[in-house]
Amino acid sequence: MAETGLSGRHVVPVKLRGGAIDAGVAYLRTGQGTGLGSPVVLIHGVGMNADVWAPQMDALSRHHDVIAMDMPGHGASDLPPEDAGLADYYDAVIGLMDALG
Repeated sequence: MAETGLSGRHVVPVKLRGGAIDAGVAYLRTGQGTGLGSPVVLIHGVGMNADVWAPQMDALSRHHDVIAMDMPGHGASDLPPEDAGLADYYDAVIGLMDALG
């Protein structure tokens, strides 16, 4: 179950490191339930957060379920493990998608 967080974000629990580490991943979502088009997942760059996608979310939500996530250590998402690697960020994306169905 998602919890509402910073700036209208929702936070879902995910597993990193093959389930060894619990983390919360925050996301923004628009266009949900429109029945139009497929989901679109937006992933920001280093040092940013989901807010950077606001203009694109507005435009895409007219025809898609748009999800913009805060990667681990950014925005309202939990910090990643100290020795985070690419697999931890991959786990966060997959974990979010799994949690959202």
